[in-house]
Amino acid sequence: MNLPWTKREIVDAVIAGYRSVDENDASTWAQMQCLRIFADLALGRSDGRQAPYIEDALYARVVRAWTAINKGRDPNAAYDVPLADERPLTTDDQLSGQYRLVAKLLDAEDARRRQRQRP
Repeated sequence: MNLPWTKREIVDAVIAGYRSVDENDASTWAQMQCLRIFADLALGRSDGRQAPYIEDALYARVVRAWTAINKGRDPNAAYDVPLADERPLTTDDQLSGQYRLVAKLLDAEDARRRQRQRP
């Protein structure tokens, strides 16, 4: 799948946004970090949002790269390799459960970021 972000842009964003996990600081938990990195890449863009399946694919690649860094592996090598618990999408289920869970939050965050950009 062709994404509007390059592999380099995504991996660089993950590297820049990565922080070691501290169980006492929820902002460092994997899901929070991955959502923040995803939001910085995908939301509030002047050209608008991408289709949900493209955003879902972006999120999957952010998670793969983040997981690789967290495990001391190369995020570039992990970018195209699905995680062991990553379910492939089918024609019946075209968005991951994770994406569907946060879809409304993403819409609200996108609107907030766009509002900040207006003069």
